[in-house]
Amino acid sequence: MKKMMLGLCMVAMLFGLCACGGGGGVKGETYDVGEFTVLCPDGWKAYQQKEMWAEEGVMATDEIILCKGGKEDMDTWTKPIVTISYENPDSEMTPPQSTFYDDAMDLESAVTIGERSWEGFTAKTMDRPITVIWTLEPDQFQITLSTPSDQEEIKLEDADVNALIASLAVK
Repeated sequence: MKKMMLGLCMVAMLFGLCACGGGGGVKGETYDVGEFTVLCPDGWKAYQQKEMWAEEGVMATDEIILCKGGKEDMDTWTKPIVTISYENPDSEMTPPQSTFYDDAMDLESAVTIGERSWEGFTAKTMDRPITVIWTLEPDQFQITLSTPSDQEEIKLEDADVNALIASLAVK
C-alpha cells in the first residue's frame, strides 16, 4: 500500500512539473504592460518603453524589455535582455526577416512554450547573439533574446526565460 501511494505521489509530482510549462519554480512578479502581462523573474528588471509617437512620458502598452540582472537603464546595453512586442489583433503582424542579420539560421522546428507555438531563428547583430521568435496564433507576439558578447548567452531553454514566455497573457 505504501509503495502504491508513493508511486501515485511521484506521478502527481511529475504531472505537476510538466503542467507548469517548463518554468516551474521560477518566482517573480507579474508586470502589467498595458495590453498584456508578463512574469518578471526575481533578479530581472522590467523596462517599459516610451511610446514613440506620443507626448513625453507616455509609455507604450505593447512592448517591454526585461533585463537579467538589471538595476539601471544602461544595463539593457550590457546585460542579457528579452524584448517582447505585442501586435493588436486588428492588424496583421509581419514576421521578422532573418536576412537583416548576420549568421542567421532558422530554428529546426517550431518551439512550444506554454500554450503557444513559436517559429524563429538565431543570428547575430552588432556582434550580439540573438534569438528571435514569434507567434501569430492565438495572439501576435514577437520576442528577441539578446546577449552581450562577453556574457553567458540566454536561451529559450533557460527556466527563467521559459517561465516569462509561458506567462504571457493578453488582457
